[in-house]
Amino acid sequence: MVLQRYGKEPLSAIRVQIEQLRRRLAAFARWQADRAKEGWRIEHVEAGPADAEAALQVDGRPMVLRGRIDRIDLNQSTGERRILDYKSSDTARPPEKTHRKKGEWIDLQLPLYRHLARGMGIEGPVELGYIV
Repeated sequence: MVLQRYGKEPLSAIRVQIEQLRRRLAAFARWQADRAKEGWRIEHVEAGPADAEAALQVDGRPMVLRGRIDRIDLNQSTGERRILDYKSSDTARPPEKTHRKKGEWIDLQLPLYRHLARGMGIEGPVELGYIV
């Protein structure tokens, strides 16, 4: 694809980006392999509940929540689940620092993902996190 789009001798900036991508993909592959050794398997990707399955009660009225969860993993040994959100930046802060302030939720992305998962029939404890 790079050859087709940028030719045999792409600009230096393109070559640097290609190398960064190779390294990121290699690191991700190692991370994924380590999770697989621990029993984790990808259960859902870009998934969400059917319409109206994740309604929130707001002021006594249902508010339908729509969205797609990037990834839900299931540990085949323990039955645990993880809801994971992909982040494409070079650095990421832990969800506790990004989404909470003084113990209060200030960014609702991950809690709303949890609510969407309930609309998919996923109950019980679920870990929430990022893949950077």
